Amino acid sequence: MTTKPFTTPAQQVALIKEKGFVVDDAQKCEKFFERNNYYRVSAFLLPFRRSNGTYIANSSFQKVLSIDTFDSKIRNLLTRAIEQ
Repeated sequence: MTTKPFTTPAQQVALIKEKGFVVDDAQKCEKFFERNNYYRVSAFLLPFRRSNGTYIANSSFQKVLSIDTFDSKIRNLLTRAIEQ
């Protein structure tokens, strides 16, 4: 089994930028990667990803934040509903 090397949040931001993702606020993006691991974030990037690993033109990090916010809200609603 091969393991991927550790990458810092700054390296993760550079990686998605390198693949063509638009990051307007690198610091905000880095903080997001500090709170969320890359594999969780990569799930939010999938809708914008092409089969060759690059991202659709004008895909922005702000859209990823919107998906994360929606995901969080829906999870909280579902958790409350299940608890009842």
